[in-house]
Amino acid sequence: MSHDLRHPTDSTLAALRSYRRRQQAQNRRLADLRDRLALVVAERRTAWLDMLYGPEETEEPDDDE
Repeated sequence: MSHDLRHPTDSTLAALRSYRRRQQAQNRRLADLRDRLALVVAERRTAWLDMLYGPEETEEPDDDE
C-alpha cells in the first residue's frame, strides 16, 4: 500500500490531526511546567539570598542607629 501524501486518505488526515492535537497538548503541559519551575526557582533563589544576606529591605535604613 502506497502512502502518497499528495492525496492523503481520510485515515491519514485523521491520524495527522490526532498527532497535532497530542503535540499541542504536550506543548501546553511543558509550557505550564516551565512556568511553574521558573516560579519555584525564583522563590528558592530569594529564600537562599535572604538566608545569606538577610531579607531585602524595602526602605532606606536609618542612619542614626
